[in-house]
Amino acid sequence: MVDACEQIISILQLRLPEGYRVIVPGMAKSAGTVIALSASEIVMGVNSELGPIDPQFNGIPAELIAQDPESSYRVQQIAKNTIARTEKLAKNVLHLGMWKDKKQEDIDELVKQLSSTQSYFSHAAVINVMEAEKLGLQIQNLSASDELWKKLWLLFCMYDYDCRQLGYSKVFEGARISLIKPLPPPKSQ
Repeated sequence: MVDACEQIISILQLRLPEGYRVIVPGMAKSAGTVIALSASEIVMGVNSELGPIDPQFNGIPAELIAQDPESSYRVQQIAKNTIARTEKLAKNVLHLGMWKDKKQEDIDELVKQLSSTQSYFSHAAVINVMEAEKLGLQIQNLSASDELWKKLWLLFCMYDYDCRQLGYSKVFEGARISLIKPLPPPKSQ
């Protein structure tokens, strides 16, 4: 997760040094949340949700693996390193982006809250627009009747439909390029 997330954020920051908005029509969980944190503003609506940024290994929180006396030292260290990298990345992007005017201890506290299984007890926890605003994130909250939200939602639904029909797992859009990642082939039994 961290490698791809760092790469996407690096590209965004280099291409758009003046800042950018991240639009979340549906879910931006885990690495998607870290990417959203890198923006100057997050555009959200009624269907939008962010999620905790606690790294996972096969659905098991790295935080639990790092503390598990049954896990080998090597596995514990991998888990600890992954947590440290994720937290460092989140702190850096907040410091450079939407929280550039905040104190470091405030940034540290937010990242701790987002990355700990003690705050959000499930990796699938929903951080909706109201929760994101409570956390102090820069949110543009669009109502379901907002014309921009209607257009964003329609585009999202059209992409979702096309991806399902054509077997794509992801679509990346930019000013000069569109990339489509096909779904992996089904595993043979």
